[in-house]
Amino acid sequence: MRSKEDYDKIIAANNESNSQQPALSDEQLAVCSNADESNTITICKDQQIPDGFVIIAQTTNFQCPSNLDNAWIIKRPGQRELVCAVSPIPPGYVITGRDTNFQCPSNLDNALRIQKV
Repeated sequence: MRSKEDYDKIIAANNESNSQQPALSDEQLAVCSNADESNTITICKDQQIPDGFVIIAQTTNFQCPSNLDNAWIIKRPGQRELVCAVSPIPPGYVITGRDTNFQCPSNLDNALRIQKV
């Protein structure tokens, strides 16, 4: 069982790596600004995750650099959400557990359950 400190380290590492990526295009930002928790958006892995969004899966997009598993499927989280462990955790959400999601990178224990507080 991981401690709160372990989860805090995961969040800090994810947020730090996210800040080093290029921003989204104006068109992508327009789509994101109109998205709610029922909309998913696909972005290349080399792009910055917009504030308030979480990663729910990886996929392949032939418009992105590299070959396979080169894109993220992102969305605004709902009240409770299963997100990839590499996802940033938005303010106002807490990690409530770990799980496995075969749509996320790695094989086991690769997802976080988050909940809005």
